Amino acid sequence: MPTSTMFPTSSASASVVFLTSCIFFPLPIVFGFSIPPPSLVSSRSHVSSRLYSDSEWAKELEKAGGFTEDLTRGSFEREMKMKGLFDRSSDPNDPAVRKRSANAALLSWLEEEGEVYLSELSDWATAPHPLAVSTETVDETTNESTGRGLLARRRVNEGDELLTIPMRMCMTIGAARRVFGGEIVPEGMNEYLAIALLMIRENFVLKNTKSEWAAYMGVLPAVKEVNPTFTWTDEDLTFLEGSPVVAATKSMQAKLRREYDTLLGDQNTGLIHRYPNMFPEEHYTFDNWIWAFTMLFSRAIRLRNLKEGEALAMVPYADLINHSPFSGAYVDGRESGSWLFKDGQEEVILYADRGYRKMEQVYISYGPKSNADLLLLYGFALERNPFNSVDVTVSIATTLNDLLLVEKREYLKKVGREQTVDFPCYADRYPTEMLEYLRLMQMTPEDTR
Repeated sequence: MPTSTMFPTSSASASVVFLTSCIFFPLPIVFGFSIPPPSLVSSRSHVSSRLYSDSEWAKELEKAGGFTEDLTRGSFEREMKMKGLFDRSSDPNDPAVRKRSANAALLSWLEEEGEVYLSELSDWATAPHPLAVSTETVDETTNESTGRGLLARRRVNEGDELLTIPMRMCMTIGAARRVFGGEIVPEGMNEYLAIALLMIRENFVLKNTKSEWAAYMGVLPAVKEVNPTFTWTDEDLTFLEGSPVVAATKSMQAKLRREYDTLLGDQNTGLIHRYPNMFPEEHYTFDNWIWAFTMLFSRAIRLRNLKEGEALAMVPYADLINHSPFSGAYVDGRESGSWLFKDGQEEVILYADRGYRKMEQVYISYGPKSNADLLLLYGFALERNPFNSVDVTVSIATTLNDLLLVEKREYLKKVGREQTVDFPCYADRYPTEMLEYLRLMQMTPEDTR
């Protein structure tokens, strides 16, 4: 769908004028802004979200397929309610019903195929699962919907184990190699490219029927729901004229087109030409390629501490957790099994970085990203972002009036620095190195005496 149909032009122009001035214009204006309306920014804007009381959280969790402490109902009904199977509305055309149904399918798949323990009840040597899926969360600043998220079912303490997902349930380059073979996915292939091939196969070729990841594909959003700038049209990007994010977007768009043409579309060496049965042209389209990378850029997790180093992965369930720049929690990998008996397998793990109240939304950090990075890759910007910055470019002026020009260039070469450097400047700080660089640029012969 063209981006211009994703949001009204009338509201888009006002939103982007605001966005441009707030994120990318001179420093005094950069940091006191509010989130633009959802016409240009993804509905999944990951800022601190809450409902205004525990009772409101309970209503939201119940509506979203969670549970409330109702002693007149059995644990089975509460468990089914958490999965979204008990609700007043049963209209299959209702988007909320479809989301709850997708939530239920995902949780059932994780339990049945991945043996992931998601029950609210304790089992032998297994604590109750502390999280529940919320179909809708709400931004506390703008009161806008921020999409799916995970809530604390009960009180959570700092350091508590929040979730574990077996690596075999994740989409990785290893999974792509098992499906396509080593000739198509050789050692050293870019992980993003390999996983993109796998995602298109599972979501479009198999059409969620024969795919082993069908339940996971069912909860992934459409491109327009994420709406990163690399999916915008040229007309929409004109609203960001003057912003560095435009150049970054153009570069990303060109790279995605180049990678698609090289890997899939080339008439001689492309996979569509070489393996038409495995890579049918009607499914391995550029639009589906963009969908795959929209999912990868906004949801894929870099797992460390694995036996073979680190790996990029699409992690079902874990990628439902929303982002907060103030969170210290990161999803990571580890060997599965108890501390005494390891089984040689690996799993994804998340620990709580702080305490959470019952019904409070749980967050992770996507990393220290500026609003420009968030908008480019995730489709949203944050009002309170301690990592928001603008790049200030400093360069040696190529003027004959600088009597020390040759010496300055030689010095920079000697210390391994470029003649043009970009420095990130934040609302409350700037790099000391930038001042040192500026001092060098402004030196005169008198300063050397």
